[in-house]
Amino acid sequence: MIHHDYIPKKQDAYVEWHADFTEELAYHFAAFDVSANDFALLNSNNRVLSGLLKASDAANADAEAAVMELHLMIYRSQAFVRILVRRIKAHRGYAQAIGQRLGIEVQEVVADLSWHQSDGIHTFGDTARCA
Repeated sequence: MIHHDYIPKKQDAYVEWHADFTEELAYHFAAFDVSANDFALLNSNNRVLSGLLKASDAANADAEAAVMELHLMIYRSQAFVRILVRRIKAHRGYAQAIGQRLGIEVQEVVADLSWHQSDGIHTFGDTARCA
């Protein structure tokens, strides 16, 4: 009969399993001929894994907080910029050329929305389509 090792694949689960394994093996390592050096290495790995997981979790939390702060700042900044742009555009010294340089003038897109029908062929601008 083949026995498969149970080692979790996900990092959180693995680190938790490793800690439990290390703690339990502390009571039994001599019975399984695990050397003191091997157990010391296992224990050292356990401390490093635990520390790195805590650091990773903290970094993830910090990153999530930073992203939320960024989104909030973008929202606030956009609201302020819109007010400022309205004031600039309303100013008597404002000109479209200046607005284009500031990036606050949007080029208008003009679409030919006229439809023509002739002999069952519909045309939209320069494109012909069969009816």
